[in-house]
Amino acid sequence: MSALRGGDLRGWLGQDSLNELSRLKGATTTQALVDDFSELARPTRNDTGDWRVFNLPLLDGAQQQQIRLYLKQRGRRGDGEAETPSRFVFEMDLSRLGALQLDGLASRGRFDLVVRSTKPLPDTVQGDIGVLFGQVRQANDFAGEVYFQTVPAFTAAPAGQPPTRADGLVV
Repeated sequence: MSALRGGDLRGWLGQDSLNELSRLKGATTTQALVDDFSELARPTRNDTGDWRVFNLPLLDGAQQQQIRLYLKQRGRRGDGEAETPSRFVFEMDLSRLGALQLDGLASRGRFDLVVRSTKPLPDTVQGDIGVLFGQVRQANDFAGEVYFQTVPAFTAAPAGQPPTRADGLVV
């Protein structure tokens, strides 16, 4: 994210990787990639106000696609005493799993994640995600839950707070 914020592909891949890419694919292709990455660094604002929207490249097998990343800036609450939690939403369409939305809410010592899909995720995939989430949670000593939800479609832009267990989510 730091490299994206600065628009510097070299900061993400490193100069050696860019040199190798240039050797394999040509200087024109490499420069186009550097230019595209620089363009990605220019976030757009959507109509939900404090959300920033980024389009990120994703290589899914041999196909390249865009992932939409929505970031809600952390700030002070109205009373000025505590910071609001950070929130992010990734939206992508994967070749095997279909459309996915990862909706995360993080605050000091806690991270909750909602995994939304437009078709039910296989039990094995949900189990694997749950195990990985638990391992990361334990390794970083934080609390939190992962929830799974199947929805007909994602909203155009995130709004409000992520759903809770009361909204019919299955863990």
